[in-house]
Amino acid sequence: MLRRSALREIKSSLGRYLAIIAIIALGVGFFAGLRSSRPAMVGAAQRYLGETRFFDFRVVNTLGSDDESVEALAAAPGIALAVGSVSTDVLCAFQSGDTALRAMSITEGVNLPTLKAGRMPESAGECLADSEHFTEADIGTKIVISEANDSDTLDMFAYREYTITGLAMSPLYMNYERGGTSLGSGQLAGFLCIPEDGFSTDYYTEIYLRLENEQSAYTDEYDSAVSAVKDRLTSLAEAESAARYERVVADAEAEIADGEAELADGWEEYRTERADAEAELADAYQELLDARAELSDGWAEYYDGLETYEREIADAEKEIADGEAELADAYEELLEGEEDYASGLLAMEVGDSQLQSGIAEYTTGLIEY
Repeated sequence: MLRRSALREIKSSLGRYLAIIAIIALGVGFFAGLRSSRPAMVGAAQRYLGETRFFDFRVVNTLGSDDESVEALAAAPGIALAVGSVSTDVLCAFQSGDTALRAMSITEGVNLPTLKAGRMPESAGECLADSEHFTEADIGTKIVISEANDSDTLDMFAYREYTITGLAMSPLYMNYERGGTSLGSGQLAGFLCIPEDGFSTDYYTEIYLRLENEQSAYTDEYDSAVSAVKDRLTSLAEAESAARYERVVADAEAEIADGEAELADGWEEYRTERADAEAELADAYQELLDARAELSDGWAEYYDGLETYEREIADAEKEIADGEAELADAYEELLEGEEDYASGLLAMEVGDSQLQSGIAEYTTGLIEY
Protein backbone atom coordinates (compact mmCIF):
# COMPACT_ATOMS: atom_id res chain seq x y z
CA MET A 1 0.00 0.00 0.00
CA LEU A 2 2.90 2.37 0.81
CA ARG A 3 4.61 1.73 -2.52
CA ARG A 4 1.37 2.13 -4.41
CA SER A 5 0.70 5.40 -2.57
CA ALA A 6 4.21 6.70 -3.36
CA LEU A 7 3.88 5.78 -7.04
CA ARG A 8 0.50 7.44 -7.12
CA GLU A 9 1.97 10.63 -5.63
CA ILE A 10 4.89 10.60 -8.11
CA LYS A 11 2.56 10.17 -11.08
CA SER A 12 0.32 12.96 -9.89
CA SER A 13 3.28 15.44 -9.47
CA LEU A 14 5.91 14.08 -11.83
CA GLY A 15 7.35 17.53 -12.68
CA ARG A 16 7.97 18.43 -9.05
CA TYR A 17 9.53 15.00 -8.44
CA LEU A 18 11.92 15.38 -11.38
CA ALA A 19 12.87 18.89 -10.20
CA ILE A 20 13.72 17.55 -6.76
CA ILE A 21 15.79 14.75 -8.33
CA ALA A 22 17.64 17.34 -10.45
CA ILE A 23 18.34 19.54 -7.42
CA ILE A 24 19.67 16.59 -5.47
CA ALA A 25 21.84 15.49 -8.41
CA LEU A 26 23.20 19.03 -8.81
CA GLY A 27 24.01 19.27 -5.10
CA VAL A 28 25.73 15.88 -5.16
CA GLY A 29 27.73 16.96 -8.22
CA PHE A 30 28.84 20.21 -6.55
CA PHE A 31 29.72 18.35 -3.38
CA ALA A 32 31.72 15.73 -5.29
CA GLY A 33 33.50 18.51 -7.25
CA LEU A 34 34.39 20.41 -4.12
CA ARG A 35 35.65 17.29 -2.40
CA SER A 36 37.85 16.43 -5.39
CA SER A 37 39.01 19.98 -6.24
CA ARG A 38 40.69 20.64 -2.90
CA PRO A 39 43.09 17.66 -3.14
CA ALA A 40 43.83 18.63 -6.76
CA MET A 41 44.53 22.25 -5.86
CA VAL A 42 46.59 21.29 -2.82
CA GLY A 43 48.54 18.78 -4.90
CA ALA A 44 49.23 21.39 -7.59
CA ALA A 45 50.33 23.90 -4.94
CA GLN A 46 52.55 21.31 -3.24
CA ARG A 47 54.26 20.45 -6.53
CA TYR A 48 54.75 24.13 -7.44
CA LEU A 49 56.07 25.10 -4.00
CA GLY A 50 58.38 22.09 -3.98
CA GLU A 51 59.76 22.85 -7.44
CA THR A 52 60.38 26.51 -6.62
CA ARG A 53 61.83 25.73 -3.17
CA PHE A 54 59.37 28.02 -1.41
CA PHE A 55 60.56 29.31 1.98
CA ASP A 56 59.32 27.99 5.31
CA PHE A 57 60.29 31.01 7.43
CA ARG A 58 61.02 34.65 6.64
CA VAL A 59 63.10 36.62 9.15
CA VAL A 60 63.01 40.42 8.98
CA ASN A 61 65.10 42.84 11.03
CA THR A 62 64.49 46.60 11.10
CA LEU A 63 68.27 47.14 10.94
CA GLY A 64 68.70 44.62 8.17
CA SER A 65 70.74 41.43 8.41
CA ASP A 66 74.31 40.53 7.54
CA ASP A 67 76.21 37.35 6.73
CA GLU A 68 76.74 36.63 10.42
CA SER A 69 72.98 36.66 10.93
CA VAL A 70 72.53 34.26 8.00
CA GLU A 71 75.19 31.90 9.38
CA ALA A 72 73.68 31.96 12.86
CA LEU A 73 70.21 31.07 11.55
CA ALA A 74 71.59 28.44 9.17
CA ALA A 75 73.22 26.70 12.15
CA ALA A 76 69.92 26.52 14.05
CA PRO A 77 68.58 22.98 14.71
CA GLY A 78 66.03 21.90 12.15
CA ILE A 79 67.11 24.48 9.55
CA ALA A 80 68.57 23.15 6.30
CA LEU A 81 69.13 26.41 4.47
CA ALA A 82 69.30 30.14 5.24
CA VAL A 83 69.62 32.63 2.40
CA GLY A 84 69.83 36.42 2.64
CA SER A 85 67.75 38.45 0.22
CA VAL A 86 67.38 42.09 -0.76
CA SER A 87 64.08 43.64 -1.81
CA THR A 88 62.63 47.12 -2.02
CA ASP A 89 59.78 48.99 -3.66
CA VAL A 90 60.98 51.35 -6.37
CA LEU A 91 59.53 53.79 -8.89
CA CYS A 92 60.49 52.96 -12.48
CA ALA A 93 60.19 55.43 -15.34
CA PHE A 94 57.89 54.48 -18.24
CA GLN A 95 56.39 56.51 -21.06
CA SER A 96 53.07 56.48 -19.22
CA GLY A 97 54.74 57.79 -16.05
CA ASP A 98 56.44 56.39 -12.96
CA THR A 99 55.22 52.93 -11.91
CA ALA A 100 55.86 51.20 -8.58
CA LEU A 101 57.53 47.77 -8.81
CA ARG A 102 58.98 45.39 -6.23
CA ALA A 103 62.68 44.75 -6.95
CA MET A 104 64.06 41.61 -5.29
CA SER A 105 67.29 39.68 -5.54
CA ILE A 106 67.49 36.25 -7.19
CA THR A 107 68.25 33.77 -4.40
CA GLU A 108 69.90 30.38 -4.67
CA GLY A 109 68.09 27.36 -3.27
CA VAL A 110 64.94 29.18 -2.24
CA ASN A 111 62.06 31.06 -3.95
CA LEU A 112 63.27 30.09 -7.41
CA PRO A 113 61.62 32.08 -10.23
CA THR A 114 59.92 30.11 -13.00
CA LEU A 115 61.10 31.29 -16.41
CA LYS A 116 58.21 31.77 -18.86
CA ALA A 117 60.09 33.40 -21.77
CA GLY A 118 63.60 34.61 -22.59
CA ARG A 119 66.61 33.66 -20.49
CA MET A 120 67.98 34.10 -17.00
CA PRO A 121 70.12 37.18 -16.23
CA GLU A 122 73.85 36.65 -16.79
CA SER A 123 75.17 39.97 -15.49
CA ALA A 124 74.38 42.40 -12.68
CA GLY A 125 72.78 44.87 -15.09
CA GLU A 126 70.07 42.42 -16.25
CA CYS A 127 66.79 41.31 -14.70
CA LEU A 128 63.68 39.15 -14.98
CA ALA A 129 60.32 40.90 -15.25
CA ASP A 130 56.88 39.91 -13.98
CA SER A 131 55.18 37.82 -16.69
CA GLU A 132 51.77 39.16 -15.58
CA HIS A 133 52.72 42.81 -16.15
CA PHE A 134 55.21 42.62 -19.02
CA THR A 135 55.02 40.90 -22.40
CA GLU A 136 57.57 39.17 -24.61
CA ALA A 137 57.83 42.40 -26.60
CA ASP A 138 59.47 43.95 -23.51
CA ILE A 139 62.36 41.47 -23.55
CA GLY A 140 65.52 43.38 -24.45
CA THR A 141 64.16 46.74 -23.29
CA LYS A 142 65.50 48.61 -20.28
CA ILE A 143 63.93 49.27 -16.91
CA VAL A 144 64.93 52.77 -15.81
CA ILE A 145 65.06 53.61 -12.10
CA SER A 146 63.23 56.92 -11.70
CA GLU A 147 65.04 59.87 -10.14
CA ALA A 148 61.81 60.55 -8.22
CA ASN A 149 62.89 57.89 -5.69
CA ASP A 150 64.47 59.07 -2.46
CA SER A 151 68.24 58.90 -2.04
CA ASP A 152 68.10 55.84 0.24
CA THR A 153 66.23 53.86 -2.42
CA LEU A 154 68.53 55.02 -5.23
CA ASP A 155 71.58 54.06 -3.15
CA MET A 156 70.33 50.47 -2.98
CA PHE A 157 70.82 49.95 -6.72
CA ALA A 158 74.15 49.46 -8.43
CA TYR A 159 72.79 50.76 -11.74
CA ARG A 160 70.14 53.16 -12.96
CA GLU A 161 69.09 50.88 -15.84
CA TYR A 162 68.46 47.11 -16.07
CA THR A 163 67.89 45.12 -19.25
CA ILE A 164 64.99 42.65 -19.27
CA THR A 165 66.28 39.24 -20.36
CA GLY A 166 63.18 37.18 -19.62
CA LEU A 167 59.72 36.93 -18.11
CA ALA A 168 59.12 34.88 -14.98
CA MET A 169 56.71 33.91 -12.25
CA SER A 170 57.68 34.01 -8.59
CA PRO A 171 56.39 31.75 -5.81
CA LEU A 172 56.22 34.89 -3.66
CA TYR A 173 53.26 36.00 -5.82
CA MET A 174 50.85 33.13 -6.43
CA ASN A 175 47.86 35.35 -7.23
CA TYR A 176 47.30 38.34 -9.47
CA GLU A 177 47.58 40.93 -6.70
CA ARG A 178 51.08 42.34 -6.13
CA GLY A 179 50.30 44.13 -2.89
CA GLY A 180 50.35 47.71 -1.67
CA THR A 181 53.17 50.20 -1.36
CA SER A 182 53.82 53.71 -0.10
CA LEU A 183 55.00 54.76 -3.57
CA GLY A 184 53.09 56.09 -6.55
CA SER A 185 49.45 55.08 -6.70
CA GLY A 186 49.79 52.87 -3.61
CA GLN A 187 49.67 49.57 -5.57
CA LEU A 188 52.54 47.50 -6.93
CA ALA A 189 52.20 46.81 -10.66
CA GLY A 190 54.64 43.89 -10.72
CA PHE A 191 58.07 42.69 -9.67
CA LEU A 192 61.64 42.52 -10.95
CA CYS A 193 64.15 39.77 -10.16
CA ILE A 194 67.70 41.19 -10.13
CA PRO A 195 70.99 39.37 -9.41
CA GLU A 196 72.35 40.14 -5.97
CA ASP A 197 75.28 42.03 -7.55
CA GLY A 198 72.72 44.37 -9.10
CA PHE A 199 72.14 45.84 -5.63
CA SER A 200 74.72 47.96 -3.84
CA THR A 201 73.63 47.28 -0.25
CA ASP A 202 75.87 45.78 2.43
CA TYR A 203 72.94 44.19 4.25
CA TYR A 204 69.95 41.91 3.61
CA THR A 205 66.39 43.11 4.02
CA GLU A 206 65.18 39.59 4.90
CA ILE A 207 66.43 36.03 5.41
CA TYR A 208 64.55 33.03 4.01
CA LEU A 209 64.77 29.66 5.78
CA ARG A 210 63.95 26.11 4.76
CA LEU A 211 63.39 23.19 7.12
CA GLU A 212 65.54 20.08 7.24
CA ASN A 213 62.50 17.83 7.59
CA GLU A 214 60.75 18.68 4.33
CA GLN A 215 57.04 18.02 4.41
CA SER A 216 54.29 18.79 1.94
CA ALA A 217 52.48 22.02 2.61
CA TYR A 218 48.89 22.01 3.93
CA THR A 219 49.47 18.83 5.93
CA ASP A 220 49.55 18.10 9.65
CA GLU A 221 53.11 16.84 9.30
CA TYR A 222 54.19 20.20 7.88
CA ASP A 223 52.42 22.09 10.66
CA SER A 224 54.13 19.89 13.24
CA ALA A 225 57.55 20.43 11.63
CA VAL A 226 57.01 24.21 11.66
CA SER A 227 55.79 24.22 15.25
CA ALA A 228 58.79 22.17 16.36
CA VAL A 229 61.26 24.92 15.43
CA LYS A 230 59.13 28.08 15.44
CA ASP A 231 59.57 29.07 19.09
CA ARG A 232 63.27 28.26 19.13
CA LEU A 233 63.78 30.04 15.83
CA THR A 234 61.89 33.10 17.08
CA SER A 235 64.13 33.32 20.15
CA LEU A 236 67.22 32.89 17.99
CA ALA A 237 66.03 35.56 15.56
CA GLU A 238 65.42 37.99 18.43
CA ALA A 239 68.86 37.24 19.88
CA GLU A 240 70.44 37.67 16.46
CA SER A 241 68.56 40.95 16.03
CA ALA A 242 70.09 42.19 19.28
CA ALA A 243 73.51 40.95 18.18
CA ARG A 244 73.05 42.69 14.85
CA TYR A 245 72.21 45.88 16.74
CA GLU A 246 75.37 45.49 18.81
CA ARG A 247 77.44 44.95 15.67
CA VAL A 248 75.93 48.00 14.00
CA VAL A 249 76.59 50.07 17.12
CA ALA A 250 80.12 48.68 17.40
CA ASP A 251 80.81 49.45 13.75
CA ALA A 252 79.39 52.94 14.21
CA GLU A 253 81.47 53.48 17.34
CA ALA A 254 84.55 52.17 15.51
CA GLU A 255 83.87 54.59 12.69
CA ILE A 256 83.38 57.38 15.23
CA ALA A 257 86.63 56.43 16.96
CA ASP A 258 88.44 56.35 13.62
CA GLY A 259 86.88 59.69 12.78
CA GLU A 260 87.91 61.17 16.12
CA ALA A 261 91.44 59.80 15.69
CA GLU A 262 91.55 61.19 12.19
CA LEU A 263 90.19 64.48 13.51
CA ALA A 264 92.84 64.55 16.25
CA ASP A 265 95.53 63.82 13.68
CA GLY A 266 94.05 66.53 11.53
CA TRP A 267 94.11 69.03 14.39
CA GLU A 268 97.71 68.10 15.19
CA GLU A 269 98.66 68.44 11.57
CA TYR A 270 96.74 71.70 11.45
CA ARG A 271 98.58 73.07 14.50
CA THR A 272 101.95 71.99 13.11
CA GLU A 273 101.22 73.39 9.69
CA ARG A 274 99.81 76.54 11.26
CA ALA A 275 102.98 77.04 13.31
CA ASP A 276 105.08 76.47 10.21
CA ALA A 277 102.85 78.81 8.25
CA GLU A 278 103.07 81.47 10.96
CA ALA A 279 106.87 81.14 10.99
CA GLU A 280 106.94 81.39 7.21
CA LEU A 281 104.59 84.36 7.43
CA ALA A 282 106.85 86.06 10.00
CA ASP A 283 109.87 85.43 7.78
CA ALA A 284 107.98 86.73 4.79
CA TYR A 285 106.89 89.81 6.77
CA GLN A 286 110.50 90.45 7.83
CA GLU A 287 111.58 90.02 4.23
CA LEU A 288 108.87 92.50 3.28
CA LEU A 289 110.17 95.00 5.86
CA ASP A 290 113.72 94.48 4.62
CA ALA A 291 112.55 94.90 1.07
CA ARG A 292 110.73 98.07 2.01
CA ALA A 293 113.93 99.40 3.69
CA GLU A 294 115.95 98.46 0.63
CA LEU A 295 113.35 100.11 -1.56
CA SER A 296 113.49 103.26 0.58
CA ASP A 297 117.30 103.30 0.34
CA GLY A 298 117.04 102.70 -3.36
CA TRP A 299 114.64 105.60 -3.78
CA ALA A 300 117.02 107.82 -1.72
CA GLU A 301 119.93 106.76 -3.91
CA TYR A 302 117.79 107.33 -6.95
CA TYR A 303 116.86 110.86 -5.88
CA ASP A 304 120.50 111.63 -4.92
CA GLY A 305 121.68 110.30 -8.23
CA LEU A 306 118.94 112.22 -10.00
CA GLU A 307 120.04 115.44 -8.27
CA THR A 308 123.70 114.77 -9.14
CA TYR A 309 122.68 113.93 -12.70
CA GLU A 310 120.66 117.12 -13.02
CA ARG A 311 123.59 119.11 -11.59
CA GLU A 312 126.04 117.44 -13.97
CA ILE A 313 123.62 118.10 -16.82
CA ALA A 314 123.48 121.78 -15.85
CA ASP A 315 127.28 121.96 -15.67
CA ALA A 316 127.57 120.20 -19.00
CA GLU A 317 125.06 122.55 -20.55
CA LYS A 318 127.05 125.52 -19.15
CA GLU A 319 130.28 124.05 -20.54
CA ILE A 320 128.57 123.60 -23.89
CA ALA A 321 127.34 127.21 -23.80
CA ASP A 322 130.85 128.45 -22.89
CA GLY A 323 132.34 126.27 -25.62
CA GLU A 324 129.86 127.61 -28.14
CA ALA A 325 130.82 131.21 -27.08
CA GLU A 326 134.53 130.41 -27.42
CA LEU A 327 133.81 128.79 -30.76
CA ALA A 328 132.03 131.96 -31.90
CA ASP A 329 134.99 134.13 -30.77
CA ALA A 330 137.43 131.80 -32.48
CA TYR A 331 135.35 131.93 -35.63
CA GLU A 332 135.43 135.75 -35.55
CA GLU A 333 139.20 135.65 -35.02
CA LEU A 334 139.44 133.25 -37.93
CA LEU A 335 137.53 135.64 -40.11
CA GLU A 336 139.72 138.53 -39.01
CA GLY A 337 142.86 136.41 -39.63
CA GLU A 338 141.63 135.56 -43.09
CA GLU A 339 141.15 139.30 -43.78
CA ASP A 340 144.63 140.05 -42.43
CA TYR A 341 146.04 137.20 -44.51
CA ALA A 342 144.37 138.56 -47.60
CA SER A 343 145.67 142.10 -46.85
CA GLY A 344 149.21 140.76 -46.22
CA LEU A 345 149.07 138.69 -49.35
CA LEU A 346 148.06 141.80 -51.30
CA ALA A 347 150.82 143.84 -49.66
CA MET A 348 153.30 141.11 -50.44
CA GLU A 349 152.29 141.17 -54.07
CA VAL A 350 152.68 144.99 -54.18
CA GLY A 351 156.08 144.70 -52.45
CA ASP A 352 157.15 142.05 -54.88
CA SER A 353 156.17 144.32 -57.76
CA GLN A 354 158.09 147.15 -56.19
CA LEU A 355 161.02 144.77 -55.68
CA GLN A 356 160.98 143.81 -59.29
CA SER A 357 160.85 147.47 -60.29
CA GLY A 358 163.79 148.23 -58.00
CA ILE A 359 165.80 145.38 -59.42
CA ALA A 360 165.08 146.58 -62.92
CA GLU A 361 166.10 150.12 -62.03
CA TYR A 362 169.23 148.77 -60.35
CA THR A 363 170.11 146.73 -63.38
CA THR A 364 169.58 149.68 -65.65
CA GLY A 365 171.67 151.94 -63.50
CA LEU A 366 174.41 149.40 -63.34
CA ILE A 367 174.53 149.12 -67.02
CA GLU A 368 174.64 152.84 -67.48
CA TYR A 369 177.38 153.07 -64.99
